[in-house]
Order: sequence, then C-alpha cells, then structure tokens
Amino acid sequence: MKGFMRGIVKEKPDNSAVYREDIPIPQISASEVLVKVKAAAICGTDLHIMHWSQYAEERLKLPMVFGHEFAGDIVEIGGNVRDFKVGDRVAGETHIPCNDCYQCKTNNRHICENMKIIGINVPGAFCEYISVPQDCLFHIEDTISYITGAIVSSI
Repeated sequence: MKGFMRGIVKEKPDNSAVYREDIPIPQISASEVLVKVKAAAICGTDLHIMHWSQYAEERLKLPMVFGHEFAGDIVEIGGNVRDFKVGDRVAGETHIPCNDCYQCKTNNRHICENMKIIGINVPGAFCEYISVPQDCLFHIEDTISYITGAIVSSI
C-alpha cells in the first residue's frame, strides 16, 4: 500500500508530541503484515516518551511514532506469511526478537539478546497503519473488541 497516513510523532526531546498527516505508510517485508490500527493503548512507556524521561532519552532516536500496544485488521501480507490473511483481526506483541541469537534458537525469544521494541526501536502504533513481523501477532476473536485486544497485547 502506498501513500501517507496520520500519526502521533515524538519529534523533539521535550514534553511534546506532534500530530502529523504526512507519514509514509510502511512498506512491509516478506515476513511482515500491514495492520490497520483500530485501537492503541497508552502505557507507562508512552508517558516516559511523551515527557522525555531518562528512559526515553537513552532509547529513542527521534523522530519516532510511538505506542506499542494495539489491535486492528490485517490489510496486506508479505509473501512468506502463512498463519495470517488479509481481513484477520489481530493484536500485537510489543517485543520483536531477532530469531538468530542463542536465546531465540533455544526457545527463549522473550529474552532475545537483540530485542527491538515497537514504538521504541521501530515505528509504533499511534498511527493509522503499522508493519509488524508475523511472529509478533496473534489472532483475536470477533467477540473481543479492538480496545480489549490492545489492552491484552500489553500483558
């Protein structure tokens, strides 16, 4: 999908964020999906970013779309994606493992040596669309609201 989207961007190391309408829609890789964000939760990390605490200062490279707890609908899939299809309702796991280090190869992806975090190391979910590795998503049932899905993705 080509074009631009709206989103909230941390642009300066201060107590502000900027609403923008000119953020390029992410282009996905073969193992990623593009999700139309329907709900995003606000957590303590987002407050650190917004208020530019030491935590944020040590981790973020600006500008950055932040927000990492979300739910939405898949609108595009990469060629290697097998467990998801366009139209699936999903919520996201905020941590992106490398899948190459010792920890990942021994089924300890939760303590990956090269972990990236959505909204910290890669663009986040306070926008209309987010690209996400397929192994960082899980299906949510139609009976679960997007708001609940966004909150559940933070647990």
